[in-house]
Amino acid sequence: MSAHDRPFTIDPEFKAFLPQQSPDERKILEANLVAEGCRDPLVAWKEEKILLDGHNRLDICEKHNIAYKVIWQSFPDRAAAMEWMAQHQLGRRNLPDALRRYYLGKEYLAAVEQEKKAEAAAPKEKGKPRAKRGKTSEKVAARNKTTRRTVERAARFAKAVDQAAAGDAAKKAEILKNPKEAKKAAPARPAKKFDGEKFRHTLGTVIREIDKYAAETGTANGPSHKLILKACGVVAKTFDAWQKKVSAQKSK
Repeated sequence: MSAHDRPFTIDPEFKAFLPQQSPDERKILEANLVAEGCRDPLVAWKEEKILLDGHNRLDICEKHNIAYKVIWQSFPDRAAAMEWMAQHQLGRRNLPDALRRYYLGKEYLAAVEQEKKAEAAAPKEKGKPRAKRGKTSEKVAARNKTTRRTVERAARFAKAVDQAAAGDAAKKAEILKNPKEAKKAAPARPAKKFDGEKFRHTLGTVIREIDKYAAETGTANGPSHKLILKACGVVAKTFDAWQKKVSAQKSK
């Protein structure tokens, strides 16, 4: 079967999404296909007639005129098709760590996009709050037998890889195959911003609870009560001094 006889088209974005083969991997695959034929069917998107899995096998089959079969899968949109592609890659054995993180992140990002579309399309009823959307990262984590934090870190990694590659499939492949490059692409965990107002409010709540307990137990103004309040006062003064120092450094 030649390229002109294909029952589907090749989408550049979907093709670039898949891992590139090394020359040695290509030789092994070609030798197997020539010797045994194409035993594993290609997978294509039924509605859009786009190939999703089997690009390397397709090239070799057309080169040697080897027959192949196609399985047609239905998807509502590109995000759903992309999510399936990521899941399919994660199902492969011996997938390198960087590739596994990348596809885990891409599966999550595609799932998020789908949930947003579904939520936007859902009819709104007056006086009835919309059902709370399930935590997407938890769903993806359960599907892949990992943790929510691992999924969210993988999503940041996938975004960083795509940004560094800037649409260059060869560059993306180099990043994902080179541990040092993959480490550079891995973003640091975002630092949490300290909320000073929230801290003061919490400290005030603690002091009020201490006073309430002291009044209820008849220990108000007793030694323990005074000592605890003094400690809270020291914490408050230390915090204020620290904030002034930080503000002074920022203003320089």
